[in-house]
Amino acid sequence: GRSQSLGHSRSRAIGRQSHADLLKSATHVELKGVLGGGTVNKVTVPPGKSRHVQTIVKEIHVPIEKTVRVPVVKKHVEHHVETKLVKGVEMVPVKKYRTVTETVLETQEDVVRGYREEWQKVKVPTRDVVKRQVPRTLTRQVAYVEYVPEKTVHEVTVPNDVVRERHGHRLDKHIGTKILQIEEDHHYEMKPVRVGRGDIRVRETGYEHHGKTSHGRSTFHPPPRARSAPAKRAPTFA
Repeated sequence: GRSQSLGHSRSRAIGRQSHADLLKSATHVELKGVLGGGTVNKVTVPPGKSRHVQTIVKEIHVPIEKTVRVPVVKKHVEHHVETKLVKGVEMVPVKKYRTVTETVLETQEDVVRGYREEWQKVKVPTRDVVKRQVPRTLTRQVAYVEYVPEKTVHEVTVPNDVVRERHGHRLDKHIGTKILQIEEDHHYEMKPVRVGRGDIRVRETGYEHHGKTSHGRSTFHPPPRARSAPAKRAPTFA
């Protein structure tokens, strides 16, 4: 794990049972030596007797679990649509007529009068029908389709999405080791014989991070209210 210094806090007095509980829950206990380089302080204890006090320092590591507030920034898409006017050119079919002149051949029958010969050697009038082709010119209207360009305007719905950021936080569970420094005063008489123990003090000297046990759920602040924009007039086309 990685060590993290939290600075030295002020020592506080703890009881014997609290001291025993700390030692029981500790994962590491190390004797650091004597506070002050082995200096023995002389204190006066009534009635007129003197004792010497030596402070023994131990460092213990106590596993802890703590809740850490982690800022969260998440992006999300807001889906919007807007209407656009699109101009174009459309080819419109128009039915028209044009005049066509053409020449056709018609069969015309003419009666030709003449004479035929008979055995009596008498000329008798005859009538024969003769057919011949006679050209005639006709004029008629022929329909056709012509495409005429016409300007058009169409309303088209297009997407207008916006990416916004949501700010919030989550609560993570971290596990680590609280590093405690235990100071215990040992009282000695002039013999020197240790006659008892003084107050036990503890202070935090650091924190060792081991990992995260749970990933908290993100909580986001309410988004700021968007200022309404004035309505835009749609362009008109003549």
